[in-house]
Amino acid sequence: MCSECSQAGQVQQLYEFRKLTSDLQNFEIPERPENRRTTDKKWLIAFIVVVVVLIPFLIYTLLHTELKQLSGSDNCGNFCGYKNKKYDEWACTGKDYTEQK
Repeated sequence: MCSECSQAGQVQQLYEFRKLTSDLQNFEIPERPENRRTTDKKWLIAFIVVVVVLIPFLIYTLLHTELKQLSGSDNCGNFCGYKNKKYDEWACTGKDYTEQK
């Protein structure tokens, strides 16, 4: 296939895709910047809706999360930087780690 034939085919497909009514001779690839228009409006609206829906879940999670779990703990569940609660079932719990961070 010649390159002119394939380019003409691409122009024809693009012409049909854009549903243009002007003649095929004045068609330019790439399109001039002043003739371009946005094509992602529906996706942008859907994305904004999803973000707005997720914001209340994020706020709820941040308000009801035990943030001290992010600082780390040992294998018995003792948290660094805190005086931990002693549980009778486990001998290794209840250590004072207030000086360790």
